[in-house]
Amino acid sequence: MRCRLQLLAEYQAGLLASLRLLGLAVPDLAACLEALRSLALARAGLTQQEVEERIAARAAARAAKDFAAADAVRVELSGKGVMLMDSPEGTTWRPGLPEADG
Repeated sequence: MRCRLQLLAEYQAGLLASLRLLGLAVPDLAACLEALRSLALARAGLTQQEVEERIAARAAARAAKDFAAADAVRVELSGKGVMLMDSPEGTTWRPGLPEADG
């Protein structure tokens, strides 16, 4: 019986082969993500440093249990297409669609 990891690797290989066949394969996923991040920053009118500063301000607000201020930072950035992702290792961000005002 195949283990789950082996099965996932087989699915991934099949998916990548299909994407290549369709001409949709991305040769370097890391470079693609970095390009998307650059486009998201340009669209948002922000720099990487400004996003990192906002993430640090949010972390400080969370540490001070000022959850309203922390949520305000998340809402501000998501409104500009910068989606925050929290993990045990810290907060990172990914590009997303800007959220329309209410």
